Amino acid sequence: MEPAATITPGRLRRRKRCAGSLMACGLSVLAPQAIAESGEAAGQNLPHIDVLENGESDDVRGFVARKAGQTIRSDAPLVETPRSVSVLTRELMDSQQTTTVTEALRNVAGVAPGSYGRRGWDDMIIRGQRATESIMVDGLPMLTYWLAQEPFGYERIDVLKGGASAMFGNAQAGGLVNMISKRPMAHAFTDIGASYGSYDFKQVTLDMGRPLDAEGLSAWRLNALVLDRADPTNGVYQRNYWIAPSARLRLGRDTDLTLLLSLNQREYIRQQGLPPQGTILPNRNGQLPSSLFTGEPSAQPYQGSQLRLGYELEHRFGNDWKLLQSFRAQQTELTGTGVFNENLATNQRTQGRSARKQDFNVTSLQADTALLHTFEAAGRHEMRVGVDLAMSRHRVQLRNCRIGAIDLFQPRYGMPLSCTTMNQDRLVNSYASGVYVQDYYKVNDALSVQAGLRYDTVRSDQDDYMRRTQRSQTDSAWSGNLGLSYRLPYGFVPYASYSTSFSPTVDEVSVDGKPFVPDTGRQVEAGVKWASADQQITANLAFYDLVRRNVTASDPLNRGYSLQVGEQRTRGAEIETTASFGRWQWTAAYANTLGKVTQGLPSQIGKPLDNVPRQSLSLWATYRFRPEWTAGLGGRYESAKRGYSYPYTIPAYTVLDASISYASGAYRLGLNVKNLADRRYYAGGINDRALTMGDPRTVLLTAGYQF
Repeated sequence: MEPAATITPGRLRRRKRCAGSLMACGLSVLAPQAIAESGEAAGQNLPHIDVLENGESDDVRGFVARKAGQTIRSDAPLVETPRSVSVLTRELMDSQQTTTVTEALRNVAGVAPGSYGRRGWDDMIIRGQRATESIMVDGLPMLTYWLAQEPFGYERIDVLKGGASAMFGNAQAGGLVNMISKRPMAHAFTDIGASYGSYDFKQVTLDMGRPLDAEGLSAWRLNALVLDRADPTNGVYQRNYWIAPSARLRLGRDTDLTLLLSLNQREYIRQQGLPPQGTILPNRNGQLPSSLFTGEPSAQPYQGSQLRLGYELEHRFGNDWKLLQSFRAQQTELTGTGVFNENLATNQRTQGRSARKQDFNVTSLQADTALLHTFEAAGRHEMRVGVDLAMSRHRVQLRNCRIGAIDLFQPRYGMPLSCTTMNQDRLVNSYASGVYVQDYYKVNDALSVQAGLRYDTVRSDQDDYMRRTQRSQTDSAWSGNLGLSYRLPYGFVPYASYSTSFSPTVDEVSVDGKPFVPDTGRQVEAGVKWASADQQITANLAFYDLVRRNVTASDPLNRGYSLQVGEQRTRGAEIETTASFGRWQWTAAYANTLGKVTQGLPSQIGKPLDNVPRQSLSLWATYRFRPEWTAGLGGRYESAKRGYSYPYTIPAYTVLDASISYASGAYRLGLNVKNLADRRYYAGGINDRALTMGDPRTVLLTAGYQF
């Protein structure tokens, strides 16, 4: 946890910076900055963070982040971190009017988000490998991905690429996403916003906070959102409710406690996708409309809730020792009926369908406790030693349903659903523990070494109520990472690293009931980073070789079950740059990714990985051409995609986005147009029966007032 800001009375400095973001300008509360001179005069070494008007610290300036302490578990600057770490700041997300995590992650090189379409949960591929189960919030794993997260509730989204098990234990080989919750600030503010847009998008937001003492060392914050939107696909909709109160308490001179509570409730009908015939492949009956809904409006909508309650505790022992503890209790529930595409009839218009009633219930407790010691020994060390404990209870109930076929060219809805056959009914209790040590070793002004080692044990007890069987499985593994970086003149920092991953497959089951061995991986990465002297422009060039073993995939013959199919390999190069200087802000990302199946079923070996484009590019730039006016322009490109799970090729596409915003005093107004040319494209393939439609042109108008 980052130390709280220390503010000394009588010495306040104010800043105002509205270089590129509509929302950041709207939130331009003149905030106090910590000046520790009085404490130093008294012989005290007080923690110090420079707080800007939008709640960011000196670690973030506009689109540019200097550190990602909670994600890399180190105070090392990102330019010295021998790994690829991408940071999506609040100002960047606000300038794009981001409404989903998928939209935010499109800015990151080597990340392919949203391949499964608008389905009510966040899916992502990092460096060619599925990373949907590696979502974290405030440095603790989510342990379930079934409910989409609300980006409005987070101050930033970090992406750590490659194996991260030495730091966090259970993490997939491609990398992880860590979302940092909004925290209390040292000054009073209130911000309200309202948005309206295409497909009857309606949203109201509130973000407010107050200090609890004169210095702002204790404070509270509340952010809340209500959203109701239809969808480009007929019959699909989404209703979201989000509320997240938090409090920071100064419990004496050396102790800070931050309380974090959030409730995320969602109701939606999922977008299932369209058959290839009539979209990217010919259909003798013609082209299918993008708005076609192949599901059933009378099916039970998905209803989900996620309640999180946790805290972050920091206690300082003098200048050299800290005790850090994070804890979270989480309850996730999701129930609904999904309707799925089956085989298309020979007439190419009658689409077979199946349905499944799904019920998920996950309860989890997590705690991470660490001692952080800073000391000198042939250089400067920042060493962390910790214990990570977690337990979860995961109940899954699936019922197969009967439903009639649909005529794709003259659809008629209202067919009865019969959900009587239980397909799965199981309970999985998991217990995990990890012990780790990590050192950020600053050998001298130029050379830095980051190393970590961890030992994990995971036990899962599974009750299969259908088969009336019980089984237990215990997995353990060592994980590690080692990286070096070296500062050269003019801001260049070459680096190299090696990392491993470990991910037990406790939530998946084979049709014969046999347990799976853990999913493991290793990554070698090398590259060069650069930052300008004033830290306003950064760039990163990375090359990597990643191997993932013991990969699981859906069993094509037994729906709801999995197979362990073998090994996948990804190699690639990535370039990212961010900037916030003068009137300009930008972020740009390019990735060249080559992924294929190296071991598995004979029909899959040598085939490319699902939904991974060989070439991808994203760009977003804003320019403040007058004090109150800012314009934004950007776009995304993906080359054609193939996969081993489907036999067709998903075409390449390019889409453009634009924005114009006005901010003056307490008022703000912004207009964003996404997919400016209304390009029809396809987000990804699900199987040989369905692929998902991309987002058509959408217009979003937002107004806000701060007081």
